Formats: sequence, structure tokens, C-alpha cells
Amino acid sequence: MTSQSVLAGFAEAFAQERYADALAHIDRLIAAYADSPALRWNRVECLEKLGRYGEIKAELDLLLRLEPDHVPAIVKRVQYAHFGEDDGPKGESLSDAERNRREREIAKRTRQDSLDAEDELRRALMLDPDRVDALLLLANELREREDWALYEGEAEALLDHAIELAPERPDLLEIRANWRRGAATPQGDAPSNSGTRDSRAEPEMLRNDLRVAVDRIEHQLIKHDGEFKLLKWMLGVLIAGMLVLISKVFFTG
Repeated sequence: MTSQSVLAGFAEAFAQERYADALAHIDRLIAAYADSPALRWNRVECLEKLGRYGEIKAELDLLLRLEPDHVPAIVKRVQYAHFGEDDGPKGESLSDAERNRREREIAKRTRQDSLDAEDELRRALMLDPDRVDALLLLANELREREDWALYEGEAEALLDHAIELAPERPDLLEIRANWRRGAATPQGDAPSNSGTRDSRAEPEMLRNDLRVAVDRIEHQLIKHDGEFKLLKWMLGVLIAGMLVLISKVFFTG
């Protein structure tokens, strides 16, 4: 069987969502062309579809040794950096002193991992400034730090840019709405680190993002009415939840 026919078999199997078969075809090709970044990327896509997330980072490491500036691989390696890692002994089996030491070590490692992820994502954005998934991951990375208020303005700007580039994605609008809801929370009810900035996000902006997100989901469902009956039911649940959220913002804010 020629390489072209194996590649055609992969394409057909992947299109038909037979991902195990697609992976088998790719592995046959990699056996002959181990230095092909494109084949390595195809293998990553198969592993992701099969839910074999713990294997993805090692495959991306191989790919990036072959092609260091492969932006999608850089971004995905950040995404899957810690899948399959062992967390070590459980807290119940440790003494108080050991538990405190371990917590300090975890906090230090978490901070360094966050800085490493930031460096990788900034490099990806230097290569491709309009990479939506890189913008979103970096915004979330900055937002999740203990001293997140120092990065809040940049995180919001990154998310806003991602929304400008991908206005059809309701998940981005939902994330921004949740951030604005957190900013609008009275300081007495907010987490300790959220009181560092006296935000005055307008409830109307929050409501608009939530409504636009729902409208876009509904538009897609109407467009594919016959295919998404179950998702229509889920949309009803989502709308109800969002309406409750909006009511809380207006009547408790």
C-alpha cells in the first residue's frame, strides 16, 4: 500500500469519526516519515479525539523539536501541560509539617508553571497575534493568579481581542459576562483578592454579553434544526440559568 493510499485512508477515517482507525493509519505513516511535523500534528488530533489526553504533551514535545515555531502545537502544549501528572501522596497520609511543606512546594511550582505558560503563549502570539485560543489561554492564565488584579486590564484586553476575532463564539462572551459579574459583586461578598480594585462594571454590559451569547447559540440551532433537538432542550436550560444570573445582578447589585 502506497503512502498516498494510507494518507487517503486516514483522511477518510477521520472524516467518518473512526479515530482509532485514523490513528492506525497515521502511525503507519510516521513509521516511514518520523520527522514530519504535519503527521505528528495529525496524531495529536487523533489522540485528542480519542480522549487520550495524557499522551498528547509527549507527542507535542516531539513535534516542537521538529518545528519549534508551530503555533498550534505551542498553544496546545500549554493546554495539556499537566495531563497525566501524578499529584503525589494524598493529604490524609501526611503529617501537618509535611502537608505545609508540600503546599508551599505546590504553590511555588504552580507559580513557575504559570510563568512558563505565559512565556510560551506570548511567544505564540508574537508569531501569530490573532490566535484566538492563545489569547484566551493567556487571559485565563493571568486571571487565575493570586495577584490577578495586577494583570486584570491586560487579561480583559486579551479577551476583548479574542471576541473581536471570533464574534461567533458564545463561550467567549459567556466568559466575559462571568468576569463582569465578578467585577460587579459587592466587595463584602467578593473573594479577598477581588477587593483590590473598585470596579463599576455596568449591569447592562453584562446582560448584553449574556443575551448575545444566547442569541448566537439559538441562531446556530435554528440553522440546523433537524440535527440539534437535544441541544435545543439544553438551550432552554441555559437560558433559564442565565436569566437567574441576570436577575441576581440587577436585584442584588
